Amino acid sequence: IYNACQFPVWPAWIPNAGVAQIAPGGAKLQPYESIHLLAPWGWSGRFWGRTDCSSSIAAINSCNTANNHTMNTMIDCETGDRNGELGCSSPGLPPATLVEFTPLRDPHALLDHYDVSLVDGYNLPVRVIPSSSSCKSAGCSASAADLLARCPPELAIRRSGGDAGVIACKSPCLAFKEDRYCCTGEYGSARKCRPSPYSRCFKRSCPDAYSYAFDSLDSGFACPSGAEYTIVFCPRSYGHGSSEGSRSW
Repeated sequence: IYNACQFPVWPAWIPNAGVAQIAPGGAKLQPYESIHLLAPWGWSGRFWGRTDCSSSIAAINSCNTANNHTMNTMIDCETGDRNGELGCSSPGLPPATLVEFTPLRDPHALLDHYDVSLVDGYNLPVRVIPSSSSCKSAGCSASAADLLARCPPELAIRRSGGDAGVIACKSPCLAFKEDRYCCTGEYGSARKCRPSPYSRCFKRSCPDAYSYAFDSLDSGFACPSGAEYTIVFCPRSYGHGSSEGSRSW
C-alpha cells in the first residue's frame, strides 16, 4: 500500500466473513511512505483510506481481545472512520473509496478478482496496480483535488470548522436513500436500475471503477492468484515522490 498523496493517509483493511485478518488492520502512512502486507492464499476483503485524522493514546477494550483493557492508539478521522481505532475489524463509515479483493474459480485456474468501488461514495483517488503486465489496473487516476472538485454540491461533505473544503462525496443512495439510486425494491435488478446522472459523473471521474451497484462487468478485473498488487492512494503522483520508508506485516 503506497501513499502518493501530499498528505498523510490512514489505510485500513478488513477481511470478508470467515477470513482471517492481516494484522494490524490499519496504519498511518506519511506522504510517499508504504507498507507491505502478506495475504494468505485465497484471502478476500476490502481496503480503504482514512483522512484528516488526529490521534491519542487511550485505555480501551482491544478489538481483537474484547475483554482485555489495554492501551491503544485512538484516532478521530474526518473520513473513513468508524470505531476510532487505528486497526480493527469494523468497516469504515461511508463515503470512502473501497478496494475489494475476492478469489474466483474458473474451470482452469484460481483467479483474484479486484475492483475499486465508488458505490458508497468516495474520499480519495485509489488505483490497484497488479505486478503482472498482462493484468489491468483498476480505479482512478485523477488527483485528489480534481476528484473532490467534481463532486456534485448536493453530495459533497465539507470539512468541519472554518475550512469549508470538500473532503468526501456521498453516493446518491447515501444522500437520498431512494430505491432508484440504491438499486433496491422495484429497482433491484440490472434491467431496472440504470445509470443515473450521478453515477455517470462518478464514472467520468473514475472510468475503471464501479460507479453504482449494477455497473458494467468490465469495472472489475481478474488476475491469476499469486500476483502481487500495489494499492496506490493519489496515483497521479505515483513515482514522482521520493520513498520515505516501508514497513512489512
